Parts: sequence; structure tokens; C-alpha cells
Amino acid sequence: MHVGRDKTSQSADIITQVNDKLLQINQAIALIEQQSNETASATREQVLASDEITRQTSAVNDLAETTVSQTGNMASKSAEQRDITQQLNQMIAQFTV
Repeated sequence: MHVGRDKTSQSADIITQVNDKLLQINQAIALIEQQSNETASATREQVLASDEITRQTSAVNDLAETTVSQTGNMASKSAEQRDITQQLNQMIAQFTV
């Protein structure tokens, strides 16, 4: 009779220990899940920031290309103005009294 009671008591102790360990495992899993969710959220934020940086960089590149194009156009117009000025000076020189 004592043997049966001892085994039952031992079994109850083992079940309690297993229950405690399972509770610890569940808590660890919950912590890992929380950290995983935080990591996923941070990753999404980084992707959004990276996309914005890419968009802004593209806009800067577009502006740089426009500036280069307009600078070339201004140089061409400046050369035209120089030529016209030279022609006008030659015409005025003909009317010198």
C-alpha cells in the first residue's frame, strides 16, 4: 500500500515538474513570438524608409539630368547671343560716320 502511495506521489511530483517546464516553454515561445513580431515590424519600417530613399534619390537624379540639359541649352543660347552681338557690331561698324 505504501509503495502505491509513494509511486502516486512521485507521479504527481513529476507531473507538476513537467507542467512547470511546459509553462516555461510557453512563456519562452510567447517572448520569441513577440520579438519576431517586433523584428517584422522594424523590417517593414526599414523597407518603407528604403523605398522613400530610393524615390528621393530618383527625384534628385531627375533634377540633375534636367539641370544638365538646361545648362547645355543655356550654353547654346549664349553662343547664339554672342554670334548675334558680333553681327550687330559689324552692322553698326558699317554706319560709322
